Amino acid sequence: MKRKTTGLYCAVLCVCVLRCAGPGGRPDWENLLPVSGRIRMEPDYASVTVPPNIAPLNFTIQEESQGFAVRISGDRGSPLEIRGRGASVRFPLKPWKRLLSGNAGGTLRVDIALRRDGRWTRTPSGSLHVAAFPMDDYLVYRLLNPKYYLWNRLRLVQRALGDFREKTLLDNRVIGRDCFNCHSFAQNRPDRFMLHFRGGKSDGLFVSTPEARFKTDTRTAFNHSPAAYPAWHPDGRRIAFSVNNLGMFFRALGDEVREVIDMLSDIVLYDPDTNTLTTTPAISDSAYLETFPAWSPDGRTLYFCRTPKLSRQIRIPEEPLQHAVKRVRYDLMRIPYDPESGTWGVPGTVLRAEEAGGSITRPRVSPDGRFILFCVSDHGN
Repeated sequence: MKRKTTGLYCAVLCVCVLRCAGPGGRPDWENLLPVSGRIRMEPDYASVTVPPNIAPLNFTIQEESQGFAVRISGDRGSPLEIRGRGASVRFPLKPWKRLLSGNAGGTLRVDIALRRDGRWTRTPSGSLHVAAFPMDDYLVYRLLNPKYYLWNRLRLVQRALGDFREKTLLDNRVIGRDCFNCHSFAQNRPDRFMLHFRGGKSDGLFVSTPEARFKTDTRTAFNHSPAAYPAWHPDGRRIAFSVNNLGMFFRALGDEVREVIDMLSDIVLYDPDTNTLTTTPAISDSAYLETFPAWSPDGRTLYFCRTPKLSRQIRIPEEPLQHAVKRVRYDLMRIPYDPESGTWGVPGTVLRAEEAGGSITRPRVSPDGRFILFCVSDHGN
């Protein structure tokens, strides 16, 4: 019996030594061998600010090693530590949520250790800043193939941002594979939204509000093209739309051979309660292309993008269209609006394309109205 007991102790001791020495063992964080530089990872979340209710920020370590250990710690709650032999770092959902919610408004320390040649090493610690307030729980987006000729295979998908659950809201197979696009919610409210259907029997603008659900044709004698890019007014009672006549041609060379351009483009205001469109020459000038409307949080300023009409940018009558397109660059504009009277002011330039270093498109105003986010490209929209 005594010999068997001694053998058992030896076996336990061997298991403990192997576990501490192997890639799956827990590293001694305070006494690890330091190395210079940062560990390469994809995506790289270093020093970003994240909502406290975001799903685990998993990543891949892009370094050669026999194992890894990752520890995330904050001022409150227990640290979250995981270990593995591969390159994929996946955080468990419940401990992740506890750590982030417990440190809302604070900063998390991120430590990564790699095992190489039998030794654990660590690089300087990184950080994650946790915002004080949570984000919305869901994101709705279109899921489609990047190949344009597969446009007739698409779904409208809802993603839970606090985990990785997805739900299909609309599959175009149920509408004869017709296209749909430009879905938009008023102030992120799921009970007030709109969605465009393109082509076939389902063609038209679908609007859903607490008062009614209906589909309508937004083409009029003024705008022969239907409504396109939307921007709900903050009061949820009207929608600014661009009405675009789009053209597309192909190039023989280059990384991107497709070119989509606006031949005509104006901005209109749609009232779902009366099913009417209105506009003003200030945002539907025949000499310009106006597009991409975006409201200020108080609903008293409409931002949009504008460039001279394409025909005004052709230098000689014989100039090919694909050459003139290279000079099309949109400025960022704004115009006052009075929601009570429904009247417009005089438009003004916020930022010229030359100052931005390219064509300005798709502006978005921050909730406090202090910042504007927009895209900049070489030309066009």
